[in-house]
Amino acid sequence: IGARLAADPRPVLSENPLLPVMWGARPAVLDAFALRVVAQKRPEVAAHFNRRLENREFAAVVLLDWSGAPEAELDAAVTGHGAFGVRSFYGDVHFPPGFLERLRAGYELGFVERPYLIYVPKKGGGS
Repeated sequence: IGARLAADPRPVLSENPLLPVMWGARPAVLDAFALRVVAQKRPEVAAHFNRRLENREFAAVVLLDWSGAPEAELDAAVTGHGAFGVRSFYGDVHFPPGFLERLRAGYELGFVERPYLIYVPKKGGGS
């Protein structure tokens, strides 16, 4: 994954912070759960994160998927990931609310390296 993203100097937002570390980079977020908790208490943290996502400041967004869903059904699997009794894992457990909507607005699924889903910025906008 790191080799495929190496040409872009922007940071990678990875749900697993060890991936950027293994590539010799600094993680954009160390703990996606803690980010959501802090963002709830400090709106400026949520606004900063959301702005970075909306501005496509990340070379890629790497999410974990353990569903085993076929590639054509991965979007539904990510959306429907309702672990821990919540409506949506992404936005209710990991990352601030509205995460998936912002991700979809600026990024698209670029490639899959199980168990990772790598979203890349959509063409025609952002940094």
